[in-house]
Amino acid sequence: MKKTIFSLLLAAAPIISSAKEVVYLKNGSIIKGDIVEIIPNKTLTVETADGSTFVCNYDEIDKITREKSVNNEDIATPKDNNLSPLVRGYSGQISSATLIGENETIGLDFSAIHGFRFNPKLFIGLGSGIRYCINDWKDMITIPVFANFRYDILNRKISPFIALNSGAAFNIGDSEGTGFYGSFDIGCRFHRFFLSTSIETTKTCEEGYSQRYYWDTDSGNSYYWDTYDDYHQAFSFAFRFGFVF
Repeated sequence: MKKTIFSLLLAAAPIISSAKEVVYLKNGSIIKGDIVEIIPNKTLTVETADGSTFVCNYDEIDKITREKSVNNEDIATPKDNNLSPLVRGYSGQISSATLIGENETIGLDFSAIHGFRFNPKLFIGLGSGIRYCINDWKDMITIPVFANFRYDILNRKISPFIALNSGAAFNIGDSEGTGFYGSFDIGCRFHRFFLSTSIETTKTCEEGYSQRYYWDTDSGNSYYWDTYDDYHQAFSFAFRFGFVF
């Protein structure tokens, strides 16, 4: 009922042409201009004097007041025009990374994440991708599937952020190489592009050695070394570049 009354009041606002609306957002921003579109219980669109339009979600609005124009000119402008471009709703990201890990492991990674942004700072989604790694013993191609949590620290066009991935990496053609995948990222977003560095963990393979004994009639009991695939959880550093949409 409260939202319905709020919508009716907003719908009546443009009737008085001698006044301008002042929209106060919960993040501290102020937008002044004409309300040009209202989608009840969803969004409110405001057009400022310079022709810019701002779309606000209902849950981002603190209050709306009216302000008379001076000499019939709208002199009001947003308080802060350097806010984050990220808004509530569907969102995602694509990225690629260079990997450097244990046992002289190097690799490449490409991933895509889709999910929901609760506000300009908090995002939760699901992702997948493909990783190709090589070391001095074996090549490995894995497909990670994971949950992603990301938090942009500032509601600005430029903001540091942290991110956490947790899931599994499925090794193509080698079930022994399938295991837990996880990462912790620290980076910075520049508008919609970002750079980050992270610590990641996934299963890898290296050369293992086992000692085998045999009886030598001349020298007596002897042994030799045998090699095998040694799978274990390993750590690597990733340097990532990506785009948020």
